[in-house]
Amino acid sequence: MKTARYIFVAFAAIGLLASVLLVAGPGKGGDKSYEFHPRSGDKIYEVHPEIILPEYRIDAGYSIDAYQLLMDRYMSMTEDNLVSLRDDMQNVFRKLNSIDSKLDELSQRMTKIENALGIEQPAIQEPTAGKKFPDNQIKTNTESN
Repeated sequence: MKTARYIFVAFAAIGLLASVLLVAGPGKGGDKSYEFHPRSGDKIYEVHPEIILPEYRIDAGYSIDAYQLLMDRYMSMTEDNLVSLRDDMQNVFRKLNSIDSKLDELSQRMTKIENALGIEQPAIQEPTAGKKFPDNQIKTNTESN
């Protein structure tokens, strides 16, 4: 719609300029001034038309601007989400460190209690390669009955 308006304004300006040049004849003395009325020999006016038309843009230009705005908003939204994710991950790491330190304290307390009561600590077996647990440690409900 704006394109049609710009074209109309351009044609109107060209028509105005052409009508001014057709009505006004060349001035006396061969200079570049023009008379507006053929009977007025003593009044000479100089016309310097300056027509400024706005920049002509096609639909692709508007599409590119809209895409650039969309990408700017998307990048801003992504950055905000990453900052939020970083804050959440820091909270999770703090909580895991707290849980780890409490488990260490519990393990130390259990070791002290077992030593005080004379309870023998079970030996920890390392799993064999390719198996998660040795066969003798896996018991199902049917085997235990």
